[in-house]
Amino acid sequence: SIYIESSNIADASVTLVSVTYELDDRRGVEGGDLLEAEMLARKSIHIREKISGSYHRGIEPSLSTLERILRLKGNHDDEVKALLERLLIIAIKSEGAISKNVIIANNNLGVFHSNNSHDMPSGDARTEVISLAESYFKEAVRISSIIYGPTHHQTLEYEPVLSTIRQ
Repeated sequence: SIYIESSNIADASVTLVSVTYELDDRRGVEGGDLLEAEMLARKSIHIREKISGSYHRGIEPSLSTLERILRLKGNHDDEVKALLERLLIIAIKSEGAISKNVIIANNNLGVFHSNNSHDMPSGDARTEVISLAESYFKEAVRISSIIYGPTHHQTLEYEPVLSTIRQ
């Protein structure tokens, strides 16, 4: 059927994107290959959205790949943030609020906001971004404590992050 064929095209696009992205990443090249990888990732997302909708679990690999490519290219913070937020919503919708992928999504958003705060001058805006990063990390810790327990290494790895985030 057309859906199976379209799904296969989307899968092939993600595979090609991954290979292109990995080659670019190894060479440190941010040129044509990375632009092609971005185009293929967007095409894969478009196909998957038509097949399953914008918030279906099957779109996660394409969204994650595009997010990594845009982060590598730089200057795409608004779109990267939107992709990370969408990945969190998909994880919650598909697995529930207490799951490993929700931990990962919260962690990724925490890292995103924490990294952005480093480039900001001191002041209220920076404090707000740091607080946002902390809230995502704390949510990751809360969920990790429920899934793994409070003394599990997966949960404890956030302690140094939380203690250094305001520095």
